[in-house]
Amino acid sequence: MTGNAETKSPEAIRQERHRAKLEALGVKDVTTQLGPRERKMLEEARKARGGLDGPYSVAEYLAELIRRDHALLEQEHGWLEGRICAGCRKPLPRGCGGLWANETSICLRAQADRAMEL
Repeated sequence: MTGNAETKSPEAIRQERHRAKLEALGVKDVTTQLGPRERKMLEEARKARGGLDGPYSVAEYLAELIRRDHALLEQEHGWLEGRICAGCRKPLPRGCGGLWANETSICLRAQADRAMEL
């Protein structure tokens, strides 16, 4: 063996294959910063929501939250679909496109946008 030849460890090969698999699946890494209060809330929720199988991993818990919120968002959009705005007389979800947004008392789209905010 010469000093120029590099051999990869089995662990390095396994990691390389794992990264390639994740890339092929379209998995992306997402990072965030949480303060002590949010970290504590996250830990409590992961443990409580994990049930008998034990706490969710952070990735599992966040993915489930995203899926559930997306389902709720779809339900809210379904509620709006086809309703007629009193301000512009156009069907939602597009409506006036925000022209009457400052007139929240008559603009159904503005009311809906505010209701869907987190």
